[in-house]
Amino acid sequence: MKFLHCADIHLGKTLGGNKERYKDFFYAFSRVIKLAIDEKIDFMIMAGDLFQEGSIAPSTLADTIEILEPMKQAKIPIIAIEGNHDLFRRRKDESWLHFLSRRGYLKLLRPTMHAREGRIEFQPYDEENAVGGWIDINGLRICGIGYYGAATNQMLALALDSLPDKPDIGIFHGGVWHEHILKLIKFGGVTPDEIMPLKEHFRYLALGHGHRPYSYGEFAYNPGALEVVNREEANREDGDRGCVYMVEMDGKNMKVETLYIPRRPYLNIRTDVEGANDFSEVMEKCIAQLKVKKDDPTINKRPVLMWDIVGKVNFESYEIDVDRLKQTAMDMLDPIHAEIFNQTSLIRSSRDYHGESENMDTIFRETILELIQANPLYREKSGDILDLIFDLKREVIENKENDRDRIIDLIHTRRTKFDEKLQNKQD
Repeated sequence: MKFLHCADIHLGKTLGGNKERYKDFFYAFSRVIKLAIDEKIDFMIMAGDLFQEGSIAPSTLADTIEILEPMKQAKIPIIAIEGNHDLFRRRKDESWLHFLSRRGYLKLLRPTMHAREGRIEFQPYDEENAVGGWIDINGLRICGIGYYGAATNQMLALALDSLPDKPDIGIFHGGVWHEHILKLIKFGGVTPDEIMPLKEHFRYLALGHGHRPYSYGEFAYNPGALEVVNREEANREDGDRGCVYMVEMDGKNMKVETLYIPRRPYLNIRTDVEGANDFSEVMEKCIAQLKVKKDDPTINKRPVLMWDIVGKVNFESYEIDVDRLKQTAMDMLDPIHAEIFNQTSLIRSSRDYHGESENMDTIFRETILELIQANPLYREKSGDILDLIFDLKREVIENKENDRDRIIDLIHTRRTKFDEKLQNKQD
């Protein structure tokens, strides 16, 4: 018996509305489908997050059906569960995976929840309703555990008490909190002690949710995401980026092979312009780094570019011409998409700091800057906003009377000054 295991496809994902980036996720999935047909597998497991969101566009659904059609024609069943991204926010009992299941493109496994009774029921797959808790494929019993979010540990314990007789394979959209993936999963994770009881029931546990590949306990396998969904997943080499698993079961023997699918190059660049006196010096440092990337032989296809400009400079950060930097990057690297993040800040005079308070002021400044830049509406103005917050802090501390009118006047003056500088820049 031979099957493929994939997860976290995220069809419909895009980046700034970029059509090429939208297509990348379909290209990756289409390669998995082709692999499945070429290898003549018995079935494929899809462990959640087929889609980027529950309310997909009609074009995304149409593109998905077009990719799945060859599998339907080849009569290779896809056994799927829903991930957190597949579910509608207000109707978590509905998803487009159920629609695809009713149309014969996959078989959706979903246990029945009895919330009032505090139990989970795994019913056999119902062809008429196109849903069920478990299904038999060529002598193997496959059980869909699903996704439970923040309640995963409690719900997994309930599921253990209700599993069907003699299951061979489990499908679970959740992860194991251990040193390798601890920071990747906020909800839907369980501890090693909570996952290991499943080994008594399943020979193979197909995981999803965590976008980095890993295995645990010689029975639980997570393939990761095929494409880069979030920028922190980029720049990973084989062995630490998304894949698919080819699994062969022969009696009590099991062989798991890792296969990598080609994907779009994704560049995270960080340029430190510490101490720059004007934008021309920033530009010089940035071009030098772009030249290095341009000569990199591993970048052989139009990449996605995420570029952080960091450091404390001797001029206002909003004077950095982000649009010019972006155009320079487009000309030199020809990315399909580029985003520039100006994270510079103004070097303040040493007289603004006092002895032991310097470290605390630095921490305060860096923390507030991170909060400001988290909102794209304020990112380009972050340096000026940060300076205003610092001045307000100093005013409140040093002015014991806390004159309300004085503070309001300070805000108005700084706002007017910023608008004037911004207008001069545009002129």
